[in-house]
Amino acid sequence: MLTAYLIDPAERRIKEVKIGDGYEEINAALGSRMMCVGAYLPDGDAAFVDDEGLLSDEPKDFFRISPRWTSTENVVTLCGKGVVLGSDRDGGSVDVKISLEELSDAVSWGLADDQAEPQAGFTFIALDDSEVRS
Repeated sequence: MLTAYLIDPAERRIKEVKIGDGYEEINAALGSRMMCVGAYLPDGDAAFVDDEGLLSDEPKDFFRISPRWTSTENVVTLCGKGVVLGSDRDGGSVDVKISLEELSDAVSWGLADDQAEPQAGFTFIALDDSEVRS
């Protein structure tokens, strides 16, 4: 069993949990069918979230991760619970490396005051064959 952190925005708390290294265990902790990486953190840690979280008809709870802790320049807003695990050089799951205190400092709850609720969606892009260059 690996040491991970479960981020629960509905309860506004982060707790240490023990979890197996398979996707089934991550999905079970998230309460999801499909999970994805929502944010990459320092030292190979990653925050996994429900890939279908925005599609739910249930009320949505959000958490944000400060950009000083992610690989982006923007605040990362995520929907639903999150599981933070570490990874090794081969991409396998290992114990989380960030401390609970550091993660607690990086996470804030809900949407930013000026942020609209994210909506699930997609965009079709048509490519003209003349735009394709060899």
